[in-house]
Amino acid sequence: MLPAHPRLIASSALLVLSSSSLALAQDAAPPPPPPVAEEEEPSAPTVNLSMFADTYVSVNSAKSGTPVPYHRAYDNNAPYDPLADFPTTDDGMGGTVPSSLGSRNGFGLSVIGLDASFDTGTVGATAFLRFGPSVPIFYAADMGITGLDSILGGYLTLKPIEGLTIDAGYFGTIYGAEVLEGYLDFNYTRGALYYAMQPFYHFGAKAAYSFNDMVTVRAMVVNGANNSVDENDAPALGLQLALNDLGGVFDLSVGGFYETGDDSAWGIETFFDVVASLTLGDFTLLGNFDYNTNRSDGVTAEYSYWGVMGTAAYSITPEIGVAFRGEYLSDPDNQVWGPAGDAPAFTDAFNLVTLTGTVDYKPFDHIIIRPEFRYETAADNIFFDSDGAPTDSWYTAVLGLIATTN
Repeated sequence: MLPAHPRLIASSALLVLSSSSLALAQDAAPPPPPPVAEEEEPSAPTVNLSMFADTYVSVNSAKSGTPVPYHRAYDNNAPYDPLADFPTTDDGMGGTVPSSLGSRNGFGLSVIGLDASFDTGTVGATAFLRFGPSVPIFYAADMGITGLDSILGGYLTLKPIEGLTIDAGYFGTIYGAEVLEGYLDFNYTRGALYYAMQPFYHFGAKAAYSFNDMVTVRAMVVNGANNSVDENDAPALGLQLALNDLGGVFDLSVGGFYETGDDSAWGIETFFDVVASLTLGDFTLLGNFDYNTNRSDGVTAEYSYWGVMGTAAYSITPEIGVAFRGEYLSDPDNQVWGPAGDAPAFTDAFNLVTLTGTVDYKPFDHIIIRPEFRYETAADNIFFDSDGAPTDSWYTAVLGLIATTN
């Protein structure tokens, strides 16, 4: 038999190999189908509840029952009678100004608060409920007829895209360095700048856009300042730029507010606000400056007033801290304050200085004890002394006790 040709052997081997591969491919199981992605169920809303109670005992230099100057708030005040007119005092110019609720010594309840919110990541809602004598002082009147006697905030939240948050409803102002909730402040009592020269709340819509962790811009269109309804059929506009954690130690916010209508019942029409804080370890410096320009008759005759507040706070230990606050407020056109009782009308530009020292002590979780001493002096007689006579200075010693779930 003749030997096989090399090419023929190679061709035969190739044919056998191809046939074997084809057979193996035909016998192999087909590949499994790609997995079907399961539809993710929406996550349940995150619900948050918190509560706090704020009580105090105080002794002050004014005679019990005498009117408290306009800028004093939340402590040293008599319980509010919702059936009575809001207390006022003669402003020395033929009108009246709110006198708060009258000086009192002894024990008192400031406010009890309940906060509730839910957040789905895109949609949320928040409600702030407040009860106690501080609530009508916050409004400077009883707001029960509007349904707001216990509600200090209620709004819905929408986050349509990353970095953008929109709130609509009733919310606290975006300005200032202090708030009603004293445990969030460095001092127990709120400063004169907070109560006399800043807005508290707004009805409308606000938006905040964070470009990154350091830069946030806020804008709002609202009825006005401290108004549940629009008083002049014209919106008010607000804008703020916030710079956060600059260099890891510095925060700054600069904002403005403008009432587009002809008048404002609260006298907050053109408002400029700056808040800055510097934190170096356990030491913090906080500053706040405000400037207001308004129209006294709703159209012309502009007047202005301004103030500055500075606070230095130091945490000695995690349980003990101290804070010192100083303020200077100027009312050159004598539009905000009036003389006490039968004191003569102001003849020169008015100014006010406040000095406050506070110890912050946390003996247990959720408990804050704050002994505080506060002294004030004014250019004119806006206070009363222990005999009920007008005077230009005043002091108080307060021991605040706060319990909070936060």
